[in-house]
Amino acid sequence: MAAKDKIGMSIVVSTFSDMDTAKDISRNVIQEELAACASIMQVSSIYMWKKSIEDTPEFMVFYKTATENVNRLTRYLEEHHPYDTPEIVQIPVQSANKSYMQWLFDVTH
Repeated sequence: MAAKDKIGMSIVVSTFSDMDTAKDISRNVIQEELAACASIMQVSSIYMWKKSIEDTPEFMVFYKTATENVNRLTRYLEEHHPYDTPEIVQIPVQSANKSYMQWLFDVTH
């Protein structure tokens, strides 16, 4: 089936406190074919937690996946994430080049 015939792709974003955890969970996500790719970058997160403003280094992961996998990926992250309240956000992709989308669909199906 061609990429144009698929239902779409999404990016799921989550943050982790350390690189090792981000990589371990991401490797498992890729192994389970819940996402085609996980891109990890270090960020500085400023947020409210228990009535206090926190300023914390974190590792943000962008999981690229088929939209039909988002619910399974979200459940996996909820079950394995070390945070009590993890960030798990879906961003629908409006467009992407055809060869990238085809690769993504091929490795997640």
